[in-house]
Amino acid sequence: MGPSPARQAIFGLNCYCAVMLALYVAFSLDLPNPWWAMLTVFLGQPAQPLVGAIWAKAFYRTAGTAVGLIASLVMIPTLSDAPELMILALAIWVAFCLYLSLLDRTPRGYIFMLAGYTVALVGLPAATDPTAIFDAAVARSEEIVIGVLAIAVVHSIFLPRSVTAAVQAKLDAILNDARKWIVDGLRSSALEPSSLISRRIAIDLTELSLLATNLKFEGEFAGGSGPILRALEDHFATLLPVTSAIEDRLKALYASGGHPPGLAALMERLCVWIAGAHQPGSETAHVLARDIQELAPPLHPECTWADLLLTNLTERLAELVASWNASLILTAALRDPSKQNITAVRPLLGADRPRPLHVDRGIAVLSALVAAASIIALAIFTVATRWESGPLAIGITAVLCSLFAAADDPTPMARTLTVWFLVAFPLAVLYEFAILPAVDGFVMLGAVLFPVLFAIGFFFARAQSALKALAVALGLSAGLALQPTFISSFPAFMNAYIALLVGCIFGLVGMNLARVLPVQSVIRRILRAGWKELASLTATSRLPVRSAWTSLMLDRVGLLLPRLARAPIDQEGELIDALNDLRLGVGIIELRLLGADPDHIAEGEIKQILVALGAYFRRSASGQRTALPESVVAALDALIAAILHMSAPVDRHSGVVAAIGMRRSLFPGAPAYRPAASTR
Repeated sequence: MGPSPARQAIFGLNCYCAVMLALYVAFSLDLPNPWWAMLTVFLGQPAQPLVGAIWAKAFYRTAGTAVGLIASLVMIPTLSDAPELMILALAIWVAFCLYLSLLDRTPRGYIFMLAGYTVALVGLPAATDPTAIFDAAVARSEEIVIGVLAIAVVHSIFLPRSVTAAVQAKLDAILNDARKWIVDGLRSSALEPSSLISRRIAIDLTELSLLATNLKFEGEFAGGSGPILRALEDHFATLLPVTSAIEDRLKALYASGGHPPGLAALMERLCVWIAGAHQPGSETAHVLARDIQELAPPLHPECTWADLLLTNLTERLAELVASWNASLILTAALRDPSKQNITAVRPLLGADRPRPLHVDRGIAVLSALVAAASIIALAIFTVATRWESGPLAIGITAVLCSLFAAADDPTPMARTLTVWFLVAFPLAVLYEFAILPAVDGFVMLGAVLFPVLFAIGFFFARAQSALKALAVALGLSAGLALQPTFISSFPAFMNAYIALLVGCIFGLVGMNLARVLPVQSVIRRILRAGWKELASLTATSRLPVRSAWTSLMLDRVGLLLPRLARAPIDQEGELIDALNDLRLGVGIIELRLLGADPDHIAEGEIKQILVALGAYFRRSASGQRTALPESVVAALDALIAAILHMSAPVDRHSGVVAAIGMRRSLFPGAPAYRPAASTR
């Protein structure tokens, strides 16, 4: 659902005010090209006008521009006498910066992107006069920074919206979705898991993590709220695989006919507690945890399949109670930091680290190479035709290849931008040659620009029309090329506009030839990344933190969802595989930890299983998706039998939990474990 017309009108007014503020400051400082400040306002318009996000983007744009300015001052004068080397260095610089930006999916990645294409926009046009490059580059950077700050100031003053409020709303949405998913799953053990809600939670967790990176630009979330939020993300991430495992164990337990009589009543009490608005840390959580542990059967070599399933179920239920109670405590602490119960919150805090997110280095390299090749191809064309506006076109190509590099197929967006540049052409002609010649003074300029700037901002506020509005805005800004002294030259106007279009065309052709990735290919790459890490888990000497692994896999699930919706055939099985891989990773970590048993009683079986799993996932990652050999079932049953002979009850319990979880994840349809056939 898009913004209301009133919200669009406010955004349109803010856009107009930001442009006029940027132009006023640029004109007042007598900068040579105030239109760059105008252009920057449109390029920097936020998708969501949240104060923290706006100031974060302003900071990152300013930092990126500063880095690009320094690179321009180093690169352009040094290589101005060797244009071939200068273009090669420029292409490599843009590609390198774009690669780095794609490896950082947080808003901070914008620093690298800006540092790359700022050299093409700021430094390259000044290469014809290296002696004046310092003044030209500094002036261009000042114009860009003025535009960046104008956006931040205007959106912060006129009806600002807080990132803190957006984070709180996202937290509430995740909490409510998780509550519904857990309760529905526990009460409907004969049904399939509510995958629609679990998908939404996976996406919301990534959005929450990205939103939270902007909180440091708002004073309301100062102090210890950052670690609390990251701990809360970890607990939310834990809830998904734990709840999924509980649903599976309940189905298996009911199918075996061995569930104890008190289980149904306990499950209903748990559902009532989760569904209700109970206070965090209430006695109910401690009582439930105690009653769950009392339901667990004693473990011995003669345990039945139902006993083993119940042991695994009670452990996962205890994890669910602990994670849900921790989520309530941490959410309450975030809602009202002044009333934090430090004693209750501190034990729940983990390592203060950012949430790991999936990145694809191969696609990042491909995007960087396409940008470099497009820049070099256009430079060759510019030299061959001796086109004086070529540097501007090269800058536009660099911007286009950078802005859309994160998309699987960037060509539809690049094509839309190019087409709407053409649509903006008559509007730019109208203003440049019919309206602006009659304008006298800044006030009249603001009056004549109001209708078009307001309309651009109005449509900018809607996601469906934002790219078209951006294209019109950029075409208008470049076409008018506002300067302290108005000069109307049709050849100069056409040169600039043609440069805009040619830059877009070269970028579009380059991306169309080498950067279009079929959605099925991207889905496979995401799944294979998970399989590679599963293979690594079986052999790595340093195991990841369980919550970090879960967060990374959930991010991949969130990345799969929109792509599965666009896939030409139903690929629901791919999503089920990804959710199952999440549980498998947790199981492998638990199995590896079990391998540290001092009795070494199950060492051989664990090694055999890990070797088989490692080979299986390596084959899957290389594209050879085959079934796991049935011998792994026998190895798991032998492992269970060995675990039941361990001397320490704690080792028996943790071992059974890990082995049963692994068996159900890998072979949900396998026959039940039989003690007589598996005793040592």
